[in-house]
Amino acid sequence: AVICSGDYWGLINKPSGQSEAALMAASIKPLLPPDVLVITEEQSRDTISNLFFSKVLLDQLGYRRVLIISSADHLPRIQYIAERVFEQEYDLDYHGHQHSYTLRQYLHTLRYERIALWYARWFFYQLAHHPTEPWQHYHFMYHPNLALTLAKFLIRNRPIHR
Repeated sequence: AVICSGDYWGLINKPSGQSEAALMAASIKPLLPPDVLVITEEQSRDTISNLFFSKVLLDQLGYRRVLIISSADHLPRIQYIAERVFEQEYDLDYHGHQHSYTLRQYLHTLRYERIALWYARWFFYQLAHHPTEPWQHYHFMYHPNLALTLAKFLIRNRPIHR
């Protein structure tokens, strides 16, 4: 089985009207044997919830071997998060795809990944020290992308006072 995960990371409006997961599924289905199950997980909007919601699906299906595929620059953070979400119950493996970035894109991605890894460490620290709180409490209240999305939405939709 293949799980394609993600709604559309941090944007209020999906440019194509389809989720990131649906677009991935449509592009890989023709490359797979017809008997391979392709599942879309469309609740998540970031890496942490991609892995949490995918784990729920994997638990329902009974799978314990997981190959996580993403961009190579994203894999260190994914590995950090996956090891905490899946713990020792799963056999995890990773594959990174190299992008051809311009220097500016590469530096932007590097900066973003560093900030996002810091956030992931903070998030799992909070979970470890507040085990009775649901993970969504910390994640959706403090996630930097969601806060930025909300700020952009409020700025874009605020009334103009003259």
